[in-house]
Amino acid sequence: MHDPDDEQAVKNAVQERLRLVGLNHPSIIKVFNYAKGPGASADQLSFIVMEFADGAPLRWVAEQIEQRAEPFHDHRVYEFIAAYGLLVLDALTYLHEERGLVYGDLSLTNVIHCGAGIKLVDVAGVRPIGTSGPVTYPAPEVHGSAGLTVAGDLFAAGAVLEELVARVPEAPPGLGTQSLRRVLSRATALLPEERFATAREMSVQLRGVLRELRSLRLGEEAAFEPSTLFAPVPAALDGELGKAPPLGQWRAGGNVKRRLTAEPPSPAEVALGLPVPKPSPADGNWTELHRTSYDDPVGLLQLSDAWKESPEKALLHCRLHLEIARDHPEEAAAERAAAEAELARARTAVGELADVDWRLYWHEGLLHLVHDRVDAARTCFDLVNEAIPGEYAPKLALGYCHEFRGNQKEAVALYGAVWHRNHALGGAAFGLARIHLATGKPQLALDCLEAVPADSRHRTAARTAMVRILADPPADGGPPAVAAARQAWVALHRLTRKEGLTDRHAQDRLRADLQELLLLLATSAPAGARPGPLEALCAEPDIQAEKIPVPPTEDVLRDQLAACYRRLFDQMPRAERGRDPDLAKALLDNSYHTRPIGTWHRRGYRSPRWRDRWKRSRGDGGGLRTYEDTVTEGGG
Repeated sequence: MHDPDDEQAVKNAVQERLRLVGLNHPSIIKVFNYAKGPGASADQLSFIVMEFADGAPLRWVAEQIEQRAEPFHDHRVYEFIAAYGLLVLDALTYLHEERGLVYGDLSLTNVIHCGAGIKLVDVAGVRPIGTSGPVTYPAPEVHGSAGLTVAGDLFAAGAVLEELVARVPEAPPGLGTQSLRRVLSRATALLPEERFATAREMSVQLRGVLRELRSLRLGEEAAFEPSTLFAPVPAALDGELGKAPPLGQWRAGGNVKRRLTAEPPSPAEVALGLPVPKPSPADGNWTELHRTSYDDPVGLLQLSDAWKESPEKALLHCRLHLEIARDHPEEAAAERAAAEAELARARTAVGELADVDWRLYWHEGLLHLVHDRVDAARTCFDLVNEAIPGEYAPKLALGYCHEFRGNQKEAVALYGAVWHRNHALGGAAFGLARIHLATGKPQLALDCLEAVPADSRHRTAARTAMVRILADPPADGGPPAVAAARQAWVALHRLTRKEGLTDRHAQDRLRADLQELLLLLATSAPAGARPGPLEALCAEPDIQAEKIPVPPTEDVLRDQLAACYRRLFDQMPRAERGRDPDLAKALLDNSYHTRPIGTWHRRGYRSPRWRDRWKRSRGDGGGLRTYEDTVTEGGG
C-alpha cells in the first residue's frame, strides 16, 4: 500500500510493476499484468496476474528425498539436486547480469518443480542489487537495513541446496558427493569474498560436479566438455610407461626378457606437465596472453617483459622460469628463485583478494613440486580443489601426490574421478595403470589405457604402454602363453601401422623387447612339441587376418632379434659409445650371442662376401664374436 498523494511512492510502485512485468526467463514465473479488484480504491494494492505454475515446491521434494520416494530413492538424487541448482543459478545469472536485480527471498517454498524445469515464484521480492528486503536465508553480512548483494543471493542458493542434501539418507560412493558439498560450502562461506564471484562462476563448478556424479555412478565417460579454467593437458605424465624402453634397459647384457617397471614421474616433471590455468578475462594482458604461441621460454620471457604489470603476467613468468630451470640444470637454482619472486609479485598484484585466489595456490603447489615438497604441494592443490571442485585439474594433481606417497586408495579415487569423466586425459589413465600394475592387476591397467580415445594427444603413448604391459613376462617366472604373445605382437603391429608410432628408433626398442618375449616362448616349449609355439602363433586368426609377419622358427627369430640389437647399438652416437662403453658392449654382444649357430659346407663353392664376413664373426671352434673384436677392427 502506498500514499496516493506521495508522488515518489507512486513512481516507485509503477517502476516496480514494470520491472516485474519485464522479467522474461523460462525459470522465473511470468508476470503478465497488475489489476484491481472490484470496488478497490486508488490507494489499495493491485493483484498480480501471472502464469500458473503447475508443480510442487522444493520443500515437497525435500520430503520425498527423506522418504526415499521415487525417483529420489537411489544415488541419482545428488544429480537431481545439482540439476536443481543449475536451473536456479541460470535464473540468478539472468537477474544479476542482464537486469541488475537480486531475487532476494530464495527458499525451498519459492522454487517450484514444474515439468522438466523449475519456476522461481514470489517475485515481489525481486529488487535492485543493494536494496534491502525480505530474506529467508540471510548471509552473515545481511543484517538490519543492509542491502542484498549478488553474494547474498548465492549464499541463499547454497543454503537451499544444502537443505536438500541434508535430507539424503545415504551418500553414494566416490568423490562426487564430496565435490558437491565443496561447491555448497564455498557458496555459503562466512565472508562474501570467499564465495563465488558470480552465479555463472558457481554454475560452471556445479555443472562439472554433475558430470562427475553421473560418470562415477554409470561407470562411463561423460559427454566431452572442455574446461573453462584450464588449457588442455600438455603431457601424458606417463612416467616412461608410455615410451619405448630406454637403451639402458639392456645395460646388463643378455637376451633374457626383463620385467616391466612402472614408476610415477618425478615431482618436477609433473609440475611442468599439469594443466595450465587459462588467463582471466579481467586481466590487463588477456589479449596478449591469448595471442602468444611462443615455444621458447627464454624468448617469451624477454618478449613479455614489455607487457603491463598484471597478475597473469607474473604467473606466466613464474611458469617460464620453471621451464628454463628444467632445460638448463646449471641455472636451476637461480631460475626457481626467480619463479618464487614472480609468484610473490602476482600475489601483490592481486591485492586484498590474494588469500582467496586459487591461481596463486595452484602455482605455489607447482613450486613445491619442483622442490620435491610433495606434501606441501598436496595442501595447496587441496585448497584449489575446495575453490573449484568441479574441475579435473586439481584432482589430477592430488592423485599424483597421493600416488607418490603410496596412498593408493586415495590416488585411485582421485584419478578415477578424472578418468571416468574424460578418458582423453592421459595423466589419469596412466596414474591408474601404474597403480593397477603395482597391485598385480595388469588387465585393469590395460582397460584404462585402451579407453584413451583416438582423438586424444595421449593415444599413441597409451597404446605404447599397452604393448609394454602385454610384453611383460608372467610374474611367476613361467613361460608366456601363446595367446599373450599374440596380443602383444598384434598390438605392436597396430601401434606402428595405425596408432601413430612413427619413430623408427622407438619401434626397434619395442620390437627387441617383444622379440625377447617370443624367444622366451620358443625356448620354454618342450622339445619336439608340434606345432611349436611360433608355428602356433603364426596360425592365430587375427595374425592371419591382418597378415602380420611372425618369425616362423627360433632360428629366424634369433636372426631378427640379433639384427634388432645391432640397430639399437647403432642408435648410440659414436661419442656416446665412448662415454658409456658398458651399454655399447652389452648391445653388440647381445647381437653376436643371439644369432643362431650355423655353418656352410660346399666344396668348390666360394661363399658370398657377406657370408664370409658372417663366418669371420665367429671365433675358432664356432665361438662367438664379441664387442672387443668389433672395436679392435674399427667397427665400434
